[in-house]
Amino acid sequence: MSTESMERLSDDAGPSARRSGKVRYRDLRPLAAITSSPPMTATYRLIAAAYLVVVLLIAVIGEIFSIGDLRTTGVALFLLTGWGIAPTLLVGSMSVSAFVLASGAISFSATTVVGFAMARTGMWHPGIALLFAVVSAVAMLAFAVPADLRSVRFMVIRTTTPFRTGVRWWVLTVLGCVLMVVDSFDHRGLPEEGGLLARVGPLWFVGAAVLIAAVVLAWITDASPALPLLTLITAVIAAQAILYGAPAVMSAGKHVGVLEYIRDNGLGADSADIYQAWPGLFASGAWVTDAAGIADPMTLATWFPVALTVYTALAIRNLAGRFLQTAAQAWTAAAIATLGATVNIVYFSPQSVGYTLCLVIAALLIGARPDSAGRLWMRYGFVAVLTCVVTITHQISPYLMVAELTVLVVFRLIRPWWIPLAVLVPAVGWALLHKSSLGGFVSLDAIGQIFTNIAPPVHGGTTLPQPLVTRLAFDIPAAVLVVVGILAIVAVLRKRDRTRFALLLAGASSGSLFAVTNYGSEGIFRVVLFAVPWLAILAVMAFEGVRTDRAVMKVAVGLALVGLFMVNTFGQTGLDWARVVRPDSTTAIREFETTAKKGAVLLVVGTGNATPGHVTARYNDVQYASRESLNDYPLVTSAYDPVQDLAQLTTELQTQVPGVQHWALMSDSVGAWDDRYGMQTYADYLRLEQAMATSPSWTLVSSGVTTKLYRMTGVGGS
Repeated sequence: MSTESMERLSDDAGPSARRSGKVRYRDLRPLAAITSSPPMTATYRLIAAAYLVVVLLIAVIGEIFSIGDLRTTGVALFLLTGWGIAPTLLVGSMSVSAFVLASGAISFSATTVVGFAMARTGMWHPGIALLFAVVSAVAMLAFAVPADLRSVRFMVIRTTTPFRTGVRWWVLTVLGCVLMVVDSFDHRGLPEEGGLLARVGPLWFVGAAVLIAAVVLAWITDASPALPLLTLITAVIAAQAILYGAPAVMSAGKHVGVLEYIRDNGLGADSADIYQAWPGLFASGAWVTDAAGIADPMTLATWFPVALTVYTALAIRNLAGRFLQTAAQAWTAAAIATLGATVNIVYFSPQSVGYTLCLVIAALLIGARPDSAGRLWMRYGFVAVLTCVVTITHQISPYLMVAELTVLVVFRLIRPWWIPLAVLVPAVGWALLHKSSLGGFVSLDAIGQIFTNIAPPVHGGTTLPQPLVTRLAFDIPAAVLVVVGILAIVAVLRKRDRTRFALLLAGASSGSLFAVTNYGSEGIFRVVLFAVPWLAILAVMAFEGVRTDRAVMKVAVGLALVGLFMVNTFGQTGLDWARVVRPDSTTAIREFETTAKKGAVLLVVGTGNATPGHVTARYNDVQYASRESLNDYPLVTSAYDPVQDLAQLTTELQTQVPGVQHWALMSDSVGAWDDRYGMQTYADYLRLEQAMATSPSWTLVSSGVTTKLYRMTGVGGS
């Protein structure tokens, strides 16, 4: 008997074995395999190949007939989702779930590696690289597909009862999706004070209800809830993309700026900032933008989160499948983790990508017992590639992953012992090479200051109480996470075995971040993000063995899903009025960055958090200032004088931030943000905007629907 088999038996050993000291916890059952995901049969393999072929045909047709949008869509889908299908088809047997996970990871990793290599070497040839990618994919398809075609010829397709009953949830899924998409297109426009819920029409809510019904119906008929649940999980973020046609998070703007910098300048040995030092996402985005002919990279930043949300849910489902006994349970954990965790919104950011790839790495390593040494090292090789991609993409993700993997090694859920070290070494090496770019993110003074580091960010310019909608947008999702945490503890108390202790401590391990840094006052959000998947798995385990009437369970599942979706919708969209990028704001910022003299200063008349700054390759040639940075928000009085306020602000700008030119930007999003976070009422902001329009010191440069760009040309101007 092999050592591995003996270890499995020891996990299920009785009292005598436990007394021997080999087993420390009660009821140590072996890890579940990836549960109830169908095998990747020849039919499924051909479906995957067909997707890749269709994507390539879309790109080719768009190229031949000069249909730019068609070509752009085909190339972008190929590089981000389809490229990895071809090599994954060459790998041996696996489940459908594992196939999707692997092919997606290979697609993004290959795109990142090629984009990074071109940017770093200065050999920026996106068209040639795309041709290589297409040729390699087609060659691998030609090798893999014929055998599957021969297999399908001898298959007998049988229609089973689950398929017949499943037709109903398929119909509901399609209907719900169509209703929500049609309604979103019908209500496209700018964000409103009430967020998405105030903008969409009744069909959107009907579509959401239909999707929830599809998920519940699939669950109670023992059909796979994958399609309706993934559709539901992405419904809100897809609706935002359709409604606004712009990113739903302002920070996406500065990420697009790094992408543009790489397109124009590549990446030298010396990095200008922390984003250029960890350029994985930006390098891949730069290649996709040039290869696909995307006219405005903001389009990529708008739609990238939709695809990433789907992939994140799949990664959590695969991770949960290592521990839970049924596919329904694994998908439930994925739903809890994705719908309930809106304190961290998925957007075009290194953090979102790093977090998801870390989930993939964990899913690949946990409980991995391949049938042969060759497949074992293939898996390790894949993990090594993903580790390198995470290392060059996000500063903090590798360390939080190391903390989780260390816990899992201690509890013998991952072997061998050196796995965490193998992940840590490249991350530390890369950080040492770029330590000058870390700046204020690493400070010796922060080490050991746990209670200081755990504090959430504070807005220094707050002069008014925050509106109720702002508090609820954070407090309600936080309350949901508290409930998930309580259920996780209940699961451990109900059954104290090795697996559950490991899951609980893996979730808690991300708290180690508090011991060394506050990560720009946002450490609390990163810790919660990495803890949620493990706690969600435990939350599902809390109900294992609970016996209740099936009708009661149906109602409970439906209500829980409705509650989670409502929290997700409100948490993600309640602050759309302040968070969503306005297209004309991006246009104004581009005009400033491309035409202003080097060293010029742009004053954001309000908080800088509400402006998509640094959106062009010249973002390092100019400066930004804001009322928040000047600490110059007016005190709350009954007699607000906008003219006096503007005069004081202008003087302080010239005194505190000297520059060869002074520009100013006023926008609805800035006013909305200041209102939502208690800095200045929107009514007073509008009065200040009128004062700026009539000021002799400021001249209007350009004006959009929601944004105005000014330049100081009066007394003291330049």
